[in-house]
Amino acid sequence: MQLWKPVLVLLSLLSLIACGGGGGGGDQQPVDSTAPAVSIATPVAGATVNGVVTGSATASDNIGVSKVEFYVNGLLQSTDLAAPFSFDWNTALLPDGPQTITAKAYDAAGNSATSSAVTVTTSNDSTNPAVAITAPANGGTVTGTVDISASASDNVAVSRVDFYANGALLGSDSTAPYSYSWDTAHVAGGSYTLSAKAYDAADNMQQSSDVVVTVPVSLSQSVVFGSGSAVGTVFIAGLPAPGAYNLNVTVTMPAGTTIQSAALSPDFAFGDWLVGVNGGLVVAAFVFSPSNPSYVGTGDFLTLNFGNVPAGTVAGDFGVTLQGVWDGNDTQIQ
Repeated sequence: MQLWKPVLVLLSLLSLIACGGGGGGGDQQPVDSTAPAVSIATPVAGATVNGVVTGSATASDNIGVSKVEFYVNGLLQSTDLAAPFSFDWNTALLPDGPQTITAKAYDAAGNSATSSAVTVTTSNDSTNPAVAITAPANGGTVTGTVDISASASDNVAVSRVDFYANGALLGSDSTAPYSYSWDTAHVAGGSYTLSAKAYDAADNMQQSSDVVVTVPVSLSQSVVFGSGSAVGTVFIAGLPAPGAYNLNVTVTMPAGTTIQSAALSPDFAFGDWLVGVNGGLVVAAFVFSPSNPSYVGTGDFLTLNFGNVPAGTVAGDFGVTLQGVWDGNDTQIQ
């Protein structure tokens, strides 16, 4: 009988194994060993950042991402438990220069992965540039196309200079020497306050001191020659438009030359030419009739047809000056 006991024990063990081990068993669950995938989305590598910046990351997992941690220069900054994963980063708390950002993603099983590092540059410059208008001079009179020039400097770099007339933006220049070509032929005569604003890459701004200039009513003339003749076009600039104005225009031309006709564009009524000789030059004074002022303005022009033009005459032999300007009430305004 003693020989049967080991046999019975062995049979009992085999029976338990066949039935699942005596613990009421079931299917074993697989263990999750797959780490998440994670990468920095913003800011992008190489970016220059300042102020409060929103950093973000993309993360995925075969089951689910439980959290994403954000690090700057190896120090934990924030933890986000739900997508989209992001954090607000106050870059002003760090010195200006390169900074390294990484993100670490976890799943519910404790698997984790760290993103590739992204390096950005913080630039929290708070120093305003210096700027000053160098031309034209304060109190000057300007006509035609005028170069408004400015000097500008910054502790880091000037990004651009904006130019203004009476508070209205004229244009910008992003390269030194900073300037803007202002065509005064298309503005009304009067006083203009010029200023410049300089900006740096951190968007710090400084405005220059004002420079005040005067744009007068002015004339310019171009001359085209024919055979023994010439056509002069006198352009009018600086008149407020539209309005009733009387102009006293004096034209000088070589001796012997005659004015055969004149026309104002648009075709408005005008007065007579008073012609005389002065120092070998023919002088013609043209006056809009004070009793019947013409409506002329900036952009209008006077066409003069010259006859009996001597051979060898050049454009410089003709001249035009403005002797006076009156408004429709015969009040002289210039």
